[in-house]
Amino acid sequence: MQSGTFLDSAASVAAVAALVGLLYARASARAARSAAETARRSLELTERSRQAAARARLRLRVERVGELVQEIATSSFADPGTEELSPATKAQCRVLYRAVIGLKDILPRSVELSGARSAIDLNDRVGKASAEIDLVVNKLTKHRPQSAYRPRHQVPWNRSPGARSGVAATARGHTRVTPPPSP
Repeated sequence: MQSGTFLDSAASVAAVAALVGLLYARASARAARSAAETARRSLELTERSRQAAARARLRLRVERVGELVQEIATSSFADPGTEELSPATKAQCRVLYRAVIGLKDILPRSVELSGARSAIDLNDRVGKASAEIDLVVNKLTKHRPQSAYRPRHQVPWNRSPGARSGVAATARGHTRVTPPPSP
């Protein structure tokens, strides 16, 4: 009779152990799914970060090309008495040509500007290149407001001068408590 009781208790212990094992296995599976989801989100964030960095680098390069185009537009175009470009303007066009390496697909008008041979031709190309650069910069900055790195709260140095300075008070909508004057 005792052997039946021993077997029953051993079976009960085995059932409890199996149940505990099952619970641990479920918890482990949930943790594995959670880790996989976290890894997937991390990869997505890394990819978005890489794309944002590439866009920022491209925007900086395009802005630099725009500065060069503006510099060419405001400098002297031609030697006095001739229709040829001045040596300074030719040098600026060579700098522009080097700056647009790798951007020829995005800024074809700016590439054409670097090949100008006369002041009239240069004037026409400057206007087209400037419009093209403005368009590309606007496209590149259009994505910035939807960035994942936008600050959630306004930082103190960007607040208007009349705004309350306490972060917690501002978050809850409270004002500062001032003690009443003593009698």
